[in-house]
Amino acid sequence: MEKGKILWSGVAVFALFHFMNHLYGLALPPLFPLIKEHFGVGNTETGLIRSGIALTMALFQFPLGASSDRIGRKRILALCFSVLIIATFFTSSATAFWMLILFQVILGIGLSGYHPVGISAVADLAPKDKVGKAMSVQAIGGSLGVGLAPFVLAFLASIYGWRTPLQILAVAGLPFLLFFLLRTEETKGTKPGRVERSFPKLSLAVAFAIFFFLRAFVFKSITTFLPTYLVEVKGFSLGLGGFTTSILLLPGVFTLPVAGVIADRFDRVLIVVLSSLSSALVLFLVVTYFPSGVLLYVLLISLGVFLYLSFPAILSLVKEVSPGDEYGRTFGINFTMTAASGTVAPVIVGYIGDLFSLGFAFRFLPILLFIAPFSILVVKNRI
Repeated sequence: MEKGKILWSGVAVFALFHFMNHLYGLALPPLFPLIKEHFGVGNTETGLIRSGIALTMALFQFPLGASSDRIGRKRILALCFSVLIIATFFTSSATAFWMLILFQVILGIGLSGYHPVGISAVADLAPKDKVGKAMSVQAIGGSLGVGLAPFVLAFLASIYGWRTPLQILAVAGLPFLLFFLLRTEETKGTKPGRVERSFPKLSLAVAFAIFFFLRAFVFKSITTFLPTYLVEVKGFSLGLGGFTTSILLLPGVFTLPVAGVIADRFDRVLIVVLSSLSSALVLFLVVTYFPSGVLLYVLLISLGVFLYLSFPAILSLVKEVSPGDEYGRTFGINFTMTAASGTVAPVIVGYIGDLFSLGFAFRFLPILLFIAPFSILVVKNRI
């Protein structure tokens, strides 16, 4: 098989893994209105679920990424996906709210694998002149998972309740796990024994960490509470709330291929800055005015486009600043910051939502998106 075919077929498998990873990770938020009613809890408590997942990811992502640099990527990813299946099934059987939180915390271990390890595997496969395209292809899978989860889970829940959709999702993961084990080759040579640990320069590490933290705060807040906001505040049905959330998240599917090409041809820092500032402006319009009808969907699609436009560029920049081929360690640092942000964002936004309103809590998010790209801009000359 030709090298190019090996590259893209391998990347396609990781795109499918990314899809499943986000489908599991975002299965619960569309069900929150039903879960709140079932267990008699509020937004703060459902925010704790997401924070518990993120805390686990903050603890596990860096060690998993660093370990994959030494022992390889495939076995870590297979183990993590097995945890996703098991934790999702047990979540569906939770009879008390504390049990639901516990099983979702365990789910966080499984979710800790793909971003530091899977994206590093894609970096292993991608030559320098194709890294943007490769990152966009794998990200399309994640975008599909993020975008379809609200609609699919809300639709199934409107028919079967909140438990059955999780059981369906758990069973659906088994054939994919088998496919992954049979179809995927190891992308990283193992390095037994002690290896010299290397990290990007401190200024670069801090700059990227700030960007990932702030961007994740916004994204985690939206994916956690937008379905609840649409149902409880705006009066949408459960299905329509899930559909509307998907409208925001699905534009990545058609944006990412273009974004990958742009990331390989133009200044990546400039792409990150312009897309972040544009998304901040659109989000400001949405949370301030929240228009109805067609205009709402136009703004949500625009927001989705700008949010995803920077993704291949920022991942390509992370690869650029990684010392040698130790991508797992560098991606692990940055996605640990993403998880750390996800630990605090749902609780903070949920608490403000209970204290005032979710609409009021959302008003702070455009400010964070506006600030985020300047951390990258100030270190531009060092990249």
